[in-house]
Amino acid sequence: MRDVPFFLGLLIFLSCCNSKETDSVFEIKGKLKADLDTIHIYPGLIAKKFLDTTLYNFSSPVDKGKFSFQGLAPYPQMMNLHSPKVGISTPFFIEKGVTDLSLSFVNGDRKVQISGSTKSQTHKEYELLLSLKLEPIYKKRQKSKSREDRVRHYKEVDSVIIEHVKQNPNSYVALWLMIDRYSTSKSKDNKKFEDALEFFSKEVQSISLYKNFKEVLINKKEFSFGNGQIPLKTLENESTTLEIKNLKNKYTLIDFWFSYCKPCLYEMPKYLPIYSKYKKYG
Repeated sequence: MRDVPFFLGLLIFLSCCNSKETDSVFEIKGKLKADLDTIHIYPGLIAKKFLDTTLYNFSSPVDKGKFSFQGLAPYPQMMNLHSPKVGISTPFFIEKGVTDLSLSFVNGDRKVQISGSTKSQTHKEYELLLSLKLEPIYKKRQKSKSREDRVRHYKEVDSVIIEHVKQNPNSYVALWLMIDRYSTSKSKDNKKFEDALEFFSKEVQSISLYKNFKEVLINKKEFSFGNGQIPLKTLENESTTLEIKNLKNKYTLIDFWFSYCKPCLYEMPKYLPIYSKYKKYG
């Protein structure tokens, strides 16, 4: 019942839009096989600081397997459907207008299927890039068991995206995928993305998504641990600070992980001999 006031507010907002905004309205009509009463929409794992709209991460009631969303898409948007019960779908791209899609979420099937007549040009571009370049890398990455192999595969993905920008300066797909990679990557080497930004067309460079991403890259580059402190949380979720100055002339390994991260667990046994060898030195 809490979803009802939200959708009333959304409809009022759309009805009050000016003609330019009305031209950017998108609608998603979906069918779902999973036994859910609510479905959510959000662009993958991308941080909110990159986004320029409040119409993300809103939900739709599911009635007899059917759901719908409406919002504004002044430029192509990357989306994912998700539910805490069943996880997150594969990404898909929408533009203004109507998109008809279906999703199973049954037996691990998370692939979004879009009707050909309502499939956006941006999503067609994404499907082509996925099938020709990205899927072979994703399959190799799924089979890899070492951190070194996974890092190499991620670098291959980054290279494919950057090369796609060079060949397609007006690609919103490349921009979204680049930001998605940045949001999920642990690497601090972001110069490759910063350099690639110059290849985008003036049209893409004019949107807030691009500007927000560029600003974050520049700020990240200028950030340093010059104050000698890293804010952290203890196991009891209490605030603490790691004083870097106290680690001078020492090698310190800091690993951030969580218990259901499969790649994290693969790495754990490698730390045991290191600990056994050096624990006597403090």
